Amino acid sequence: MQLRALTARNLRILTSVDLNVDADLVVFSGPNGSGKSSLLEAIHILGTGRSFRARSVQDVISRGEDHLLVRAEFSKPSGSTGALAIEKPRRGSARFRLDGEAVGSASELARQLPLVFISADSQRLLSDGAEMRRRQLDWLMFHVEPNYQQLFTRYRRALGQRNALLRVNGAGNRDEQAAWSQEMATAGEQLHALRLQRFLLAEPVLQAALQDLGSVDLEFVYKEGWDTERSLAEVLDSAWAVDSSRGYSGNGPHRADLQFLAKGRPAQQVVSRGDGKVL
Repeated sequence: MQLRALTARNLRILTSVDLNVDADLVVFSGPNGSGKSSLLEAIHILGTGRSFRARSVQDVISRGEDHLLVRAEFSKPSGSTGALAIEKPRRGSARFRLDGEAVGSASELARQLPLVFISADSQRLLSDGAEMRRRQLDWLMFHVEPNYQQLFTRYRRALGQRNALLRVNGAGNRDEQAAWSQEMATAGEQLHALRLQRFLLAEPVLQAALQDLGSVDLEFVYKEGWDTERSLAEVLDSAWAVDSSRGYSGNGPHRADLQFLAKGRPAQQVVSRGDGKVL
């Protein structure tokens, strides 16, 4: 889809902005403090339900105003049009609308508006550990696998329940322990299968893109989060005592990583700063 119109009300210095967009590539230019980043922030709020510059959407409401509104019209691949809107009062819950109808969460809007925000902090994908890379992978999965969000929520719930049992030193009903381990294993295996399928499709695309950019030769490796020579159920069962001693589950898709290797070493240890930005 492509944005065709954007409306912003009471978002930082953007008290009232209406833009029509009739190009595939749009550049906002102007002096410092003129609202360029706020326009991008408005789009980001529509696509994610949150700001990239503030902890809460409430914090971006213009001073003296009691609510903000962001609305966009977009064209679909089919040629039809649609509309998204978020209204956030200074006090109370945000309201989300898709094609004029109320929806329950920002994720309903995010499905319509896939976006990638690139900033100076994006280089942290290389240096800040696996969690940020998993979030990027999950963002991809959310947009290409219709059932991924439901499966991800199911897995996180089972993981949370198992960890709660582990934090009381493994106490509790053994049947309860086995039930949550099995639920975590079932959802985890399905989650992993979807991730791996998409990674295998994405990897040659990533390689081709880097080759076109003339960057350093890299290897992309998906680490599953457990020894997949055994089923996740077997791993969780055999690891109960160890997990109980540390109070959390040490195996599963929540420990997965998307690694970038150069000459067999982590890319951030090998590539130049310029190549790191390209990557």
